[in-house]
Amino acid sequence: MPDDANDVRVAMRDGTELATDLYLPDRAAPAPAMLVRIPYDKDGESAFLPEIARAATARGYAAVMQDVRGRYRSDGAPLFGVHEALDGYDTIEWIIARPWSDGSVVMWGDSYFGLTALAAASTGHPALRAIAPRVTGTQLGRVLEVGVGVTDVEQSSFRELLALYFATHETIEWPVDWSARPLAAEFERCFEAIGTRSESYDREVRSPGGLTALRLEDLLSAPPVPILFTAGWFDAFAAWSWHDLAGLRSHAGWAEGLRMRLEAIDHHNGRFAEAFGGASAAPSPVARVLGPALDFFDDVLGRPGTMPTPRVAFEVCYGDWGSATSWPPEATTRLTLHGAVAGSSRAGALTVDSPAEPGELRWSTDGVDPVPSVSSDPYRMLTTARDLARDALRPDVASLDSAPFPEGVTLLGPIDVTAELRTDAHLVDLFARLLDVAPSGWASLIARGQVRVRMDAAPRSVRIDLQHVAYRVRPGHRLRLHLASGDFPQFMFLGSDGTSGWDAERGEPATVSLPTWGEHGLRLTVSIEREVRHFPNRRRNGSVSM
Repeated sequence: MPDDANDVRVAMRDGTELATDLYLPDRAAPAPAMLVRIPYDKDGESAFLPEIARAATARGYAAVMQDVRGRYRSDGAPLFGVHEALDGYDTIEWIIARPWSDGSVVMWGDSYFGLTALAAASTGHPALRAIAPRVTGTQLGRVLEVGVGVTDVEQSSFRELLALYFATHETIEWPVDWSARPLAAEFERCFEAIGTRSESYDREVRSPGGLTALRLEDLLSAPPVPILFTAGWFDAFAAWSWHDLAGLRSHAGWAEGLRMRLEAIDHHNGRFAEAFGGASAAPSPVARVLGPALDFFDDVLGRPGTMPTPRVAFEVCYGDWGSATSWPPEATTRLTLHGAVAGSSRAGALTVDSPAEPGELRWSTDGVDPVPSVSSDPYRMLTTARDLARDALRPDVASLDSAPFPEGVTLLGPIDVTAELRTDAHLVDLFARLLDVAPSGWASLIARGQVRVRMDAAPRSVRIDLQHVAYRVRPGHRLRLHLASGDFPQFMFLGSDGTSGWDAERGEPATVSLPTWGEHGLRLTVSIEREVRHFPNRRRNGSVSM
């Protein structure tokens, strides 16, 4: 424990005691408290909570850093999400009963410890005045329902998290062999090696998607509190963040106090500007991740000398920060690009004009060698990024290219792909990636999305949500849309029996085709900052130039 932390034990309603570090500001008057509840060791190096606590006390907050139930120095069994709402409520009760407390509490946190803030807010405790969750969501780990017979695709990293972080009080280091088949056997070897099992993992395996920490409805039904919600353009958990933001924005009470901060970061706060160039002098990591939240808390609590927090603050890749009263900003417009393919092919063009000739984008997957994920570490998507250009050479990847942009254009808002899906499989995965292709040929990720579709009828219209982005496509660069049926190991491949690849020896082979002609032709729709006066058009003399 740090020397400047007070070691306390906070008893929950069932008598379980949670280890808590208390840092107090250098003043005698009662102070507001910033509570952080974390499963990753409040005193460890990876989450740098002692530095977070000192930054908070320097601003006049008491900092309360707590290991959640069953993790590190806290008592109880490690169970993903099960106790976070009531344990958060009970900890707030403990805080406001202390003589150093002024009766107000705020909560901050990334990922799971952002989830604990959302869970506490769902209890409606009146002393909780504001929360600032980052790169998180109420549905962490859950496979989201997209439509009838359409879901998101399970992230294999979630079961890895349950196995390695919720088996014991401490974190297990186990280098997962993602080439093992079946994958379930790899984790059985892990449990045999450490001599215990993860109950959270076993619950999830028995009932996939059933181990849910919190429902969004639980949060929305509670009395609203001001919330600064930070999402990352390249966060592995972005879909869960945008799921919650959609619900919060559609709820009158919660929308009133919602502030959005949209950053060019990955899940571990890797910065786009540092990974891809153009980085200017940046504040320290603690100031960068905590500073906006402290400013927001000061604003909510009406502390002297504070500035109002903008409704939306957003960071543009290869650009600057901007602010707006809504998202996307009012100045944006929607632009639809059409896929154009000559005959049946894995490659074609993106054009503003609808194709005049029938065409079909088509590819096949063998179920053995899935398309690799965009980076070697889904949580460090920016700092471990690879050149995606070579994926277009694979037989199981289809691609559509625009011509180079003669002038820059900024994508600013939601992106989606719509198509009529045809396949010989009963169940099929569809992954879409929008790429920035440099003049050198290097291809990097702008946005991505994925769906698992049950083919109750053939053909079937589908929509792939690529979430949101703020990204400047520079002059001379072009857009490329990749379409495939795999993204492994971040996303679990479809097993040969039509179920999860967790227990499968191989994936499901499939042939997929998407028509590019007519009213059901493949379309990519983006939001742009302004109308493009000179969008590159690849049509020549009524035909598509390939």
